[in-house]
Parts: sequence; C-alpha cells; structure tokens
Amino acid sequence: MEKLLEFIKKYNSEHKISDNSTPAEILKAKCHHMKSDEDWLALQKEIEEYVATNPPESEIEILIDFCEMVEMVCSAIRNDIFND
Repeated sequence: MEKLLEFIKKYNSEHKISDNSTPAEILKAKCHHMKSDEDWLALQKEIEEYVATNPPESEIEILIDFCEMVEMVCSAIRNDIFND
C-alpha cells in the first residue's frame, strides 16, 4: 500500500500546474483532464499554436512526450471511430 501511495504522490506532483510551469507543461497537464471530443480538439489547436511560436528545444521535448497520443485521439474523433 505504501508503494501505491508513493506512486500516486509522485504522479500528482508530476502533473500539477504551478506558477512555475512552462506552457508545454501546462498543455501536458491538460491532456490528463479531457472530458469531451471538443476538449481534445481544442487542446490539439492550442498545441499547434504554441509550436508555431518556435518554443525552445526543452519545450519541444515535453510536447513530444504526449503529442502523439493527442494526435491519435483527435484523428479518431475526426474519423468518428468512437461512435461506431
């Protein structure tokens, strides 16, 4: 049980948004709170807009960590895969 509680504490701290969070960290944290198709599509648009600003490499690395998942979910939404 202790290991589970430690894991939960670590997970929560890694996905917490603070005043010191970078834009990429905020976007990454948002992907853990999507509630609708529209939320996913809006997140993808936010990511695209942020990438267009030419962020530093450290931010790109954070985005790479989760953007493939966002792209896959949004592609499935656009192709209406979830509603078949």
